Parts: sequence; structure tokens; C-alpha cells
Amino acid sequence: MTRTCGVPGCGRDHYALGRCRKHWEAKRLGRTRELHVKPPRRCSVAGCDRDYRSNGFCQTHLIQWQRRRRAAQDAHSGPVG
Repeated sequence: MTRTCGVPGCGRDHYALGRCRKHWEAKRLGRTRELHVKPPRRCSVAGCDRDYRSNGFCQTHLIQWQRRRRAAQDAHSGPVG
């Protein structure tokens, strides 16, 4: 069984003194504000419960969005020459 960070809501792998690397380092440097753990952001697509990756989307929806955007840009650029 893998130990996890002792900071409530963190869930990262244990590093030292009951904390993950991030929270251990924050404690070592005296940064109490760093000990707050933000809840994970979720994908903005309705019905998707995956973790946020970028631009409000999970990895899957981000790739789909990028492909649609590129296709739209190509369609608007028209033939060259």
C-alpha cells in the first residue's frame, strides 16, 4: 500500500514527514499558505467528469477542440496563389 500526503484533500504520494514533496517543501520553508489544497478542476464539457488539462477541457476534449479550431482556420485561409 502506497502512503499518501497527510494534508487533507491532497492525495499525492508520500515524500517525507507525512507529506508529499510540495507540502514538505512548503513546511520546510515556513510557507503555511502553500499547505492549502485546491479542489481539482473538472472539464467544462457537460457530462464529462475528467480532470481539467487546459483551456477548460480535459485532455480528450482539448484535442478535439484544437482539431476543430485548426480545421476552421484552414477553411478560412483559402487557396494560396
